[in-house]
Amino acid sequence: MTLDVTIGKIIADEIYDDTINPMYWIKQCPDSETPICDIDHTLWIVEAYRSGSTEFWNFFFNHVGKMYKEMRSNPNSNDRDVVCITPFLDRINSLNTPSDPTHADRMKWLKYWCNKAVELYGKEAGMMFT
Repeated sequence: MTLDVTIGKIIADEIYDDTINPMYWIKQCPDSETPICDIDHTLWIVEAYRSGSTEFWNFFFNHVGKMYKEMRSNPNSNDRDVVCITPFLDRINSLNTPSDPTHADRMKWLKYWCNKAVELYGKEAGMMFT
């Protein structure tokens, strides 16, 4: 089971009207013109998308920790969860950089794209876990 994370703008599924709770998604931030991540640690060096299995899950549980669990309805699943970034941004920015180079790269990715999404979309900035 993989964990996919996309950062960008929160959008509602257009098929819903005002009488039904909309299904929320993320429109991914535009790709960066320069690499954000190290190609030795991720395939998505310029994207606000990242995917991984065991070690990616471990990153969120061990390095994002309690906040990750607050963001998710079911943090142990790959069910779709969409969360607004702005209430968490200060806490994301204050997370410590892990000593492991792969986890450090993940943290750099998380902080960069969360800040970029808020810069681009303000309160509509969000993160989707699937």
